[in-house]
Amino acid sequence: MISLLENKTVCFTPTSVSPSLFSTFLEYLKSNEQLDGIIDLSKVQPEKALPLVEDLYTYQQENDRLLLVVVSNQNRSIFPEKWELVPTQTEAIDFISFEQMQRDLGF
Repeated sequence: MISLLENKTVCFTPTSVSPSLFSTFLEYLKSNEQLDGIIDLSKVQPEKALPLVEDLYTYQQENDRLLLVVVSNQNRSIFPEKWELVPTQTEAIDFISFEQMQRDLGF
């Protein structure tokens, strides 16, 4: 499910690790380039989703946008260290809000 949140943020909560679902989200991001993103992997097996998330992360980085991954603390070790990982959607929204403020101020 894709949900548009406030502050130019979109949240993607896949219900399965389906390449077509992740591809749909990537196309959504491409058609709305100014959006920061959250991927909530709490309903899927993160280790199976990792290869699909990598493409999304790369796209967002190339466009100077954030992509945060919501994942439990016990699954953090499977993701690259440089990625922004948070345990809840609420923390992801707070993190993005802070980063957007810094971006707007030129930091």
